[in-house]
Amino acid sequence: MGRDTAIGSAPASRPDILESSQEPRLLISHQDSAHIYGVCSLCEHRLHAFIRNTEQQARLLLNRGFKQHCRGRHEMVVSIPTKVSTPRRSTRIAADVLIEIQGERFAYAGETITVNLHGALVRIAAPLKLGDRITLHVHGTGRSAGAAVVFAEYEASQFGIELDCPENIWGMADPPPDWMT
Repeated sequence: MGRDTAIGSAPASRPDILESSQEPRLLISHQDSAHIYGVCSLCEHRLHAFIRNTEQQARLLLNRGFKQHCRGRHEMVVSIPTKVSTPRRSTRIAADVLIEIQGERFAYAGETITVNLHGALVRIAAPLKLGDRITLHVHGTGRSAGAAVVFAEYEASQFGIELDCPENIWGMADPPPDWMT
């Protein structure tokens, strides 16, 4: 994609010249075969999403991150689609689980926000990037698993982590039925 385009609007000719009264727009700055990159039209905050299955699903993930950014940074609720048309692979559960993420040259402590059989949304102050390969350690269970970073919201230090193999490494005592593999 050569030009920036806003989700739900016409292409933006100059995203850097905006009136202060405008609502924020998610401008798609570019994409490659594995990622979609966007920027907030008001503050130039950058967002990314990893293309796992389809481009449409990645765009919806990017929209979710943008909505969260607008609530926190601009104190606005924006109306853009965030529903993925395909069902989730496993139920998400809100859980505050202490974790450690290790990369090639680092180890950082953090916590989960939500977990499921396939991964988690985590809050961690690590310098993670989309596509990074990591090892995730869960303190409460003593279990570890290989994973990849598939979503990044740098301003909030939140990252989507996808486990290499679906499993309940979180120690959920009574997991939902769709967690039974």
